[in-house]
Amino acid sequence: MVKAKRRRLLEPNSSKDSLRPQTEMEKLSLWIRNFVFSF
Repeated sequence: MVKAKRRRLLEPNSSKDSLRPQTEMEKLSLWIRNFVFSF
């Protein structure tokens, strides 16, 4: 049971690693936009 759960958690993470930088940049850009528009 534990091994199956670990595999399920590791497999999607390895595929998402390449997409993480883009999502992080998008989050930052959205946060900055909200921050600027709040003023």
